[in-house]
Amino acid sequence: MAPKNTLDKDLRGYLETNKDILTVIDKPVSIDDIGALSAQSEGPILFENIKEHPGFRLCDMLLSPDGARRITDVAPVLRQINDRLRDLAARLVEGSEDALDLMPSSLDAIASA
Repeated sequence: MAPKNTLDKDLRGYLETNKDILTVIDKPVSIDDIGALSAQSEGPILFENIKEHPGFRLCDMLLSPDGARRITDVAPVLRQINDRLRDLAARLVEGSEDALDLMPSSLDAIASA
């Protein structure tokens, strides 16, 4: 699958987008076994039935090599965040009173900038 042009807004969206590489384990699994099972997975893995924590689910390996290739469009957003933080730090060092005005109220604002 080619990288998407937009980021998923939440984990559920990421899991849905990447369901073709997501391994879902429905069988009851002990929390003590999850690390070893995750280590055997080559991609994202979702445990739906954790014995010690009924009703909870756990994801691991979200950024496996294959998963990382799928989200390459994160890099431009990270560069924007880095640039804004660098500018903010410089203004704070200068004692600029408007330094905090540089920061958007959410990461969504950076991604859409």
